[in-house]
Amino acid sequence: MPAKTVRDLNQSHLRHLYTSCVVTKFFHASLAWWNGTKKQLRPLEKARNRTLRLICAAFKTTPTVALPDSGNDESDEGT
Repeated sequence: MPAKTVRDLNQSHLRHLYTSCVVTKFFHASLAWWNGTKKQLRPLEKARNRTLRLICAAFKTTPTVALPDSGNDESDEGT
């Protein structure tokens, strides 16, 4: 399923960009700054949810539980 975002990259390429760029930024030095508070978690969840909606070409009002978790779901990698 192609996503109509930057230069019509398909879903697997967008997922690869997400896991290689965004997720690595999330985890960079997280042991030093992470203390487990909701204040720290909200911006990370917001960025993750926005990225998932872009990858799946979903509307802003789509619940995030309806979206596949792009960091863990590799089911359509071969398509």
